[in-house]
Amino acid sequence: MSKHGDPDAQVDEFLELEQELSSGHKTRRTYEQGNVAEAAKIPASEVPDDYPVPIETRRALQLNVETPDGETVATYLEWPEEGEESDHIDQLLDALGRSHDEFANVYGDRVALAAEDGWHGIDAEKTAAMRGAERASGDDSLDTSRNLVAGAVALGALGFVLTQPLATVGAWLAILSWAAVPATIYYDANRVEDATGWSPETTRWVVGGFVPIFNVSVGLAYLVDRHVRLSGTAPGEVSETWFKGVLVGLLAPLVGTGLVLVSTAVGALVFFYGALFLPFAVYFDAEYVEDATDWDPNEELWAVASLFLGPLAGGAYLLRRSQALD
Repeated sequence: MSKHGDPDAQVDEFLELEQELSSGHKTRRTYEQGNVAEAAKIPASEVPDDYPVPIETRRALQLNVETPDGETVATYLEWPEEGEESDHIDQLLDALGRSHDEFANVYGDRVALAAEDGWHGIDAEKTAAMRGAERASGDDSLDTSRNLVAGAVALGALGFVLTQPLATVGAWLAILSWAAVPATIYYDANRVEDATGWSPETTRWVVGGFVPIFNVSVGLAYLVDRHVRLSGTAPGEVSETWFKGVLVGLLAPLVGTGLVLVSTAVGALVFFYGALFLPFAVYFDAEYVEDATDWDPNEELWAVASLFLGPLAGGAYLLRRSQALD
């Protein structure tokens, strides 16, 4: 039977044409991720002129990425040869947690995509964040180390509540929390780095955890930042979690004031630690907004203003943030 009379052969031919059309050409749809399906070195002159990533080496690496719905899109990276310098390949391998002698293993790896004018490119930072989130979700020991931090934070909160009715017990719990928050942060941060490759800036968090009174809010902020990072949020994206954290920091004093009518200790806890959490939420949210927009907020200034002016500074920040994202 001729090829033209063989339905299976005709289907295969159309699939080959579909792949050829989608590879190296613009696409109307945009995709956020896919799996590396093919790789080839090509002359840089064959990279489309309007491809948004400049290729300044003599040769380029074309990586065809298969998207979740089966379409294949082409991405291009610089391929340095003797006498040329480029960090494209190193950034890709670092994002995937691979070394140079593991390049063949890139086949099948999941990568994050960034789309512009119909073309796609590999987003190394988001790929690294996505990989870290995948590895974290498959490591049950990270849940245990996170829960240790949460327990240390809870000890401090409980000590605050018991300060009046059981002053001695409350004082001992506060002391235990003062020691436990930095210790558990140190342990968890090292576990996270070993498991995912993301460095949580351990020293900064540990030092903050030793600051009396602030240590509970530091531990809470660490847990939120950890969640944001391990959920796959990458630099260049706005964090909805930290935005909600700002809202919580703004509303907590109001809620705490109302709770005082029911329980003075609980109301004071919500009011006090909500007010101390607000500067952290503003600071980290501003970092993400800065990476994702043209606005260049002074994170430290906004955080200090939120500490001393509370809802006035927090509200002003949200207004400025809204203008930046419009």
